[in-house]
Amino acid sequence: MAEFGNTFRNTREARGLTLEQVASRTKIGTRFLEAIENEELQRLPGGIFSRGFVRTYAECLNMDVSEALSNFDRLTNYRQPNVLEHFQASTTTRRQPNRTLLPLMIGLLIIVILVFYFATRQSAPSVTIDRSSPAIVGQTDS
Repeated sequence: MAEFGNTFRNTREARGLTLEQVASRTKIGTRFLEAIENEELQRLPGGIFSRGFVRTYAECLNMDVSEALSNFDRLTNYRQPNVLEHFQASTTTRRQPNRTLLPLMIGLLIIVILVFYFATRQSAPSVTIDRSSPAIVGQTDS
């Protein structure tokens, strides 16, 4: 696998490109491109970023990207993360706070409704009968 870095260097030189030109095209720093060519992969940022650098560099040089990535994976013992496991774990932890928050929100809503009810409640209008003057039914003032 010692030819991994040399493949990149030889391909770049065969295309007549300098590291600076490749860096300008790929937006990858020359120090990382040199690390790939010198197989000093520990100098790369790591994980998926390293694979992205190798992919982009291989695409820039019109190399076989899948072959470059598979060689990189073998060289570094890279294992892609299982995205589905991460998704399932994150949704499980995200749902638990909602379960404990729901009863609290229902209780708060009931309290707000009760406070509103008692604050706006009016007592029934009282009817007072004045017994001092008898009411005459059917009499009109003329």
